[in-house]
Amino acid sequence: MSLVLLGCTSITIEESTLEMKKGTTAEISAIVKGKGDVVWTSSNELVCTVENGKVTAVGIGEATVKATIKDKEASILVVVSEQMPTSIVLKAEEDLDYYIAGNTYQFSASILPRNADQKATYASSNTDVATVDENGLVTALSAGQTTITTSAVKDSSKTDSYTINVKLPDPEEVVVSGEDEVELEESIQLSAKINPKYAVQAVTWSSADESIATVTVDGLVTGLKVGEVNIVAKALTKDTVLCNYLVKVITPHVQSVAISGDENGVFVSSSTQLSASITPALAPQEVVWSTSDATIASVSEDGLVTGLKDGQVFITATSVSDSTKSMSVLFEVKKAPERPNNNVILIDPYFEGLKFDSTTYLGFDFVESYNLFRSLENVDAEIKEDTVIYFKEGDIDGELNISHNNVKIYGPNKDINPLDTTKTRENEAYLLGTIKYTGNLEGIEINGIALGATASIVKDPTATFKNFSFVNNYSSADSKLTSLVIIDLATNKDLVNENILLMNNSINGVSNSSDSTIFFRGSNIKNLLVNNNKFFMCSSADEADKIFDLGGDFNGTALSANGYGINGKIEFINNTLTSSQTHDIEIKGYAKEATTINILNNYFNGKTWQYVSSSKISISGYMGASAEIHVDYNLFTNGFRGVIIATNNVTNTSTWSATVNYNHFDFYDFQAGYIANRKYDASNTAISGYNEAILLDARYNFYEDTQSLHAVDNEFSKRLVGVSADSLTTAYANENEIPRYEGTYSTSFN
Repeated sequence: MSLVLLGCTSITIEESTLEMKKGTTAEISAIVKGKGDVVWTSSNELVCTVENGKVTAVGIGEATVKATIKDKEASILVVVSEQMPTSIVLKAEEDLDYYIAGNTYQFSASILPRNADQKATYASSNTDVATVDENGLVTALSAGQTTITTSAVKDSSKTDSYTINVKLPDPEEVVVSGEDEVELEESIQLSAKINPKYAVQAVTWSSADESIATVTVDGLVTGLKVGEVNIVAKALTKDTVLCNYLVKVITPHVQSVAISGDENGVFVSSSTQLSASITPALAPQEVVWSTSDATIASVSEDGLVTGLKDGQVFITATSVSDSTKSMSVLFEVKKAPERPNNNVILIDPYFEGLKFDSTTYLGFDFVESYNLFRSLENVDAEIKEDTVIYFKEGDIDGELNISHNNVKIYGPNKDINPLDTTKTRENEAYLLGTIKYTGNLEGIEINGIALGATASIVKDPTATFKNFSFVNNYSSADSKLTSLVIIDLATNKDLVNENILLMNNSINGVSNSSDSTIFFRGSNIKNLLVNNNKFFMCSSADEADKIFDLGGDFNGTALSANGYGINGKIEFINNTLTSSQTHDIEIKGYAKEATTINILNNYFNGKTWQYVSSSKISISGYMGASAEIHVDYNLFTNGFRGVIIATNNVTNTSTWSATVNYNHFDFYDFQAGYIANRKYDASNTAISGYNEAILLDARYNFYEDTQSLHAVDNEFSKRLVGVSADSLTTAYANENEIPRYEGTYSTSFN
């Protein structure tokens, strides 16, 4: 008998649990009894795998590892946890002193230990200099310095940094864009781009020939003459990199054609001249003229239209350089009407008829182009002796030259006094142009018109006026006068203007920031009547230099004390004169004949908002002629000095006498004397003292306040000479005691 002893099989794993870090390996020891192969298995290979007892941790979690031999097994619990980073290192694929803007560079992060999660984030400290994406790709953008930082995703406290310096690339190419043609005296805008795009984009501009075209620092090219020129753009940081951009300067293209001429009609067998202009002005100006019916009217190559028979015809001007641009005008051709048998002219700015159309006004017949006009232009040739010129309502501009006697200008408001509130004026005819009188003239009248802002009335200073009337005229406060002299009757040498009448006029405002306007300038005048007018010669901060400037010889710019002078009867009665910068009335330069000056019953009102620099009335004599002066019954308010009687060569034999009586002075707080007899030396410079040759009676005035009383105080009283000592002190106690002016004023020289 045999006894066979069979051995027992077993397997044992001493540890019950194995703790691992993800990514690591471990050996499991199994105690095996018996023979056979051990089979190893993992309950979750996403957590760990096992081979021949070697365990590899592949994921976080728990898994059971079994060892089996035959029908025996043993197991161990494997617990896998995360491997945390201990450090991180940032590396550049290229380690450079300078990185170039516009390029990209790869950076990478390595996390230790290796089995730790390798995920990392990236950031740039200055994203204007460079940016970095999630994969560590750095894009350089502009010159400067920035720090690239990486951080472990699993532990952001583990970081590493890398500082880079970025510079701009050198320019390699300049590219210019924009139009390549420019018209004469026009401009085009060019722009420049530098490649690579991250290079400095600044360029300098220049023209290879500045006689053909110029270019600004911003690339604006202006054509100066026809031709071709290179406009050069150089890279600012590398001027060897440049672009020559060829620009052609061309003659401007025709935009439009315009036909102009004084007439839109023509008589049979008569001609009228047309002209054509092309816009822009530098475009070729040549045109071809044509007619739509050569049997009705012909047109020459120069635009002379000749009427042939009755009818209507289109006259066309076509650009030679661009036949698509043209203009046509309709011409009326008809037999010439008879010229009206009258000596009247009508200025009607609103007349809408064709040439030689007719109308009737105030019982007179008028035919366009004969004696009917829309402005003052082309009227001169139709004026003759005794012509009457009617102004209809509206703005009348142009220049009118009158060289014949007895020419009258009548507006819609002839004989209607603008100061008479009981009468209503018609719509005004506003003179905006200039009326010029030439030659020795008589019988001149302007009646019932309005003065527009730019109006002026001028007389030839080398000739004389006799019997000039300016009556019933008006200017609006809304149309402030701007001419330096509104009415200029200056005459030089010993020529004499005689019998000048200004009456019933209402003049309201001047606008001249230089304060140099004079309303009426007259030299060498014998007999002047200025009665019943209103002169409001200031508005806002503007004012006239003088309202009336009267003197002797005219030297071209100013009146002097020579020549015939101011003589005869000078009368200012019943006027309102409101504020001027120097004098309301300045009369100077007596010469050949004795003079009587009556300034009576006027209201002189200065500006309350501005200091008025001199007297309201200034009368001065130089040549020794005798004079009788009366400045009486006037009201003076808001002024500086009221009346100055200034003398030079007046002697005891000159027989000067003056009264300043029955006036009311209310000058509020201006510091000055208001009645003065001043003395001048041979050089016409004021000196101390008074002229004893003048008898100045300054009695019987009323002084509203203590300032006005300066007229009879101390130093100023020494300049007053009267018939007795009472002339220095006698004044009325109140304004109601002042006698009133009971006289009348002259309305003509008849």
